[in-house]
Amino acid sequence: MKIKNYFYLVLSFIIVGCNSSLLNNTALTSKSPSSIYTDNKSVTICSKYCRSIMPKSFDKKDLSLAELIDIGLLNNPNTKATWAEAKSKAASYGQSLSKFFPEIDVAVKANDQRYSNVLPGASQTFNLTTYTPEVNITYTVFDFGAIRNSSRAARASLFFADFTHNRELQTVVKTIMEDYYDVEYQIERKIAFEEDLKNASTTLDAALLKLQTGAGSLEDVTVAKTKYLQTKLSSIDQMSILETSFATLKKDLGISANIDLSLQNFPKNVVAQNILEDIDQLLVIAKKNRFDLFAAEANVDQFKADVKLAKSEFMPTITSSFDLGKNYYQKHRDEDYHYTFIVKFNFPLFKGFYDMNQIKKAKSNLCKARANLEKKEL
Repeated sequence: MKIKNYFYLVLSFIIVGCNSSLLNNTALTSKSPSSIYTDNKSVTICSKYCRSIMPKSFDKKDLSLAELIDIGLLNNPNTKATWAEAKSKAASYGQSLSKFFPEIDVAVKANDQRYSNVLPGASQTFNLTTYTPEVNITYTVFDFGAIRNSSRAARASLFFADFTHNRELQTVVKTIMEDYYDVEYQIERKIAFEEDLKNASTTLDAALLKLQTGAGSLEDVTVAKTKYLQTKLSSIDQMSILETSFATLKKDLGISANIDLSLQNFPKNVVAQNILEDIDQLLVIAKKNRFDLFAAEANVDQFKADVKLAKSEFMPTITSSFDLGKNYYQKHRDEDYHYTFIVKFNFPLFKGFYDMNQIKKAKSNLCKARANLEKKEL
């Protein structure tokens, strides 16, 4: 049995030794200062994770601004990132709440022991097998608000992530609207340049005709031809600007650049109405709807809780622990039961001024958060 165990041990060392990356970390870098690092195991994730999500009503028809906003909210990666961040903060808040409950552990220990008692002229060998199931309960009885303030900070951090996500949704809508109007503007400019090119072509033809009939000069032809070429170059340049505008719109929509989009024509008659004329009323609406302002307020609340949490580190904590178990021996022998109950009083005496600097750090972060809130409100 021992020979077999030794064989497995030697085999494990051989396997580990064959894996050079475990012993040679430089294999995970480029081979020379002039070469790049390549990972042969890398795969393109775009085909799996970057598929565009289209509304059920999506087809090849001309898309309205409302439909573009719908596509953007489904696909924009920024909103996905802020939403995932909010979900992560929600999980962190749930973790902070777990400290309000006792920690319960269940363990089963098995101990197989062999020993010899050597006496003059004789020796005895003993085998002892013990099974010990145990339950351990640990609970923080009192900590001067450390757990409570830690939970409050996590809750405020969650609100910050939520309001940041809300603000990102508003930003995506605003960005898509700006991209849509820019595309419509560039389309109209393209049409205008095409008309200018037709006029320049007509002017050039007229100048050539006058030159042939003797009513015009070569200078008129040269000027008309120069104007035509300049207009043609401007028209070609405008086509490039239009394609770039379309690419920007697709990027902000979060869809692939090879998806064709056709937009509805911009309405010829646009009726613009003033929503509000009083600036004070606009400010009231802004303070009620600006989620980035709410996020800044939540950030202040988070650092307020962090300051209280840092101050609580100077305070003592009282924890209790209860351990209950029973030993089962071989030959069906067992004890009644055993338990251990511990109440621990811990008073932090000195940590090299760590706690004091932690309070200073928390207060500085709070001042920064308040300044950012004031800046956002202004």
